[in-house]
Amino acid sequence: MNDEQRHQEWIAQRKAEEAKRRKRAAECLKDHEFTVLADTDQLKAWRCKDPRTNSYAFDILITRFGIATIGDIDGLTFNVGLSYGIEFLAGDDIGYYIHSKLEEHCREREFDEEAFRAALVTGVCSQICENTHDDDQYAALPEWMRNDGGVGEAGRWDELRNLVKEKLAHLKYGEDGYDFWSSLKDRLYEADDIGYVEQASMFMSEHHEVLGLGCDYWEITIDKPRDSLINRLYLINHAAKAILAQQGDVKAA
Repeated sequence: MNDEQRHQEWIAQRKAEEAKRRKRAAECLKDHEFTVLADTDQLKAWRCKDPRTNSYAFDILITRFGIATIGDIDGLTFNVGLSYGIEFLAGDDIGYYIHSKLEEHCREREFDEEAFRAALVTGVCSQICENTHDDDQYAALPEWMRNDGGVGEAGRWDELRNLVKEKLAHLKYGEDGYDFWSSLKDRLYEADDIGYVEQASMFMSEHHEVLGLGCDYWEITIDKPRDSLINRLYLINHAAKAILAQQGDVKAA
């Protein structure tokens, strides 16, 4: 797979994930009604609620100084206000732009296992390629390992581990000889048990040399916005779009 194909696959995966989140939001709010609670120059507010239940019920409030959502989906606040309006919440760039306007304390994050493994694959592949000086041994390495465009794929995780265990362990690796492969194999299998950011950070700190992560390993991003937070933003986005559509119907009446 070349770089262009890889990029297209990434775009397709991203669009599929976005579509899945939109579908979930629409299903959760399918019976919601959107009632105007306030509409002044200083405050605009709506109640988003299924009349039969409080499940996923929440209010949207917009003041000069900020936007807040409170209710059954947990509260969030944004550092933009009336000048942005409900149109801001109805925007299409949810994962980046809308998320970027959240107040700092609302930006919940979680461990990104895919990014962590991708960083390890990138580091290990680069280290092996840079330190394999025998031409025959280098030529024997898989093309994906020698191709700069492919070394960062988290999907190569199992393939890399098997390669180290079954095909590279018998080769001498510089001054470390066979011990390098044994140590690397242990580190790769140890990484399987890592499940949170602090644990991953400590692991990278202790083993950044053997993993080829470089002295600036601490700059590698191994967390991401919490999945449940992004789902809440999609719920808010769906409600905002419905409110705008409703306003359009009122104006047209």
